[in-house]
Amino acid sequence: MFVLPENHQPINKKTGEELSVFTVKTYKGKLNKLAKRGYTDVDELLENQEEIVAAMNKEIPGDTSKDRYKRRVFLSAIFFAIGSKTVDEIPHFYAAFQKAKDNYIPPIPLDEDIAVPPVKKETPIADAAARFLTGRRRRE
Repeated sequence: MFVLPENHQPINKKTGEELSVFTVKTYKGKLNKLAKRGYTDVDELLENQEEIVAAMNKEIPGDTSKDRYKRRVFLSAIFFAIGSKTVDEIPHFYAAFQKAKDNYIPPIPLDEDIAVPPVKKETPIADAAARFLTGRRRRE
C-alpha cells in the first residue's frame, strides 16, 4: 500500500476546499497501483519520475481525449500525494500533465524544414470581392 505523509491534507489547491470522498478514493487507488510496482512513498515517486511517466505512457498509449483524461487522473493522484512542490522539483510529472491536457499542441520543430503550402498570387474570390466593392471591372 502507498504510504501518504502524516501531515497530508486532502485539499483542492485551487479552491482550498476538501476533496470529495470519491476523489480521495480514486487517487488512493491509483497510488496503490504504483505501490504494486514498487513506488510506496512520496520520496520514491520523486526519485523515479521518468520511469513512472514512461510506465504510465506504456499503460495508456493512446492519444484520444479519453486516454489523456486517464493520464490526468493518474498524474493528479501523484500531485495529491506529493503535495506542494515547485515545477523544478517535478519536471517530468509537470511535462506529462501538460501533454495530457486536451488543448495540448506539440511544439513545431524549428530545425526541420516545414512544408508550407504555396500562396496563390491570384485569388479569384478576393478579386471578385474587390471588384464588387470598388465597382471596377477586371482589366484583361
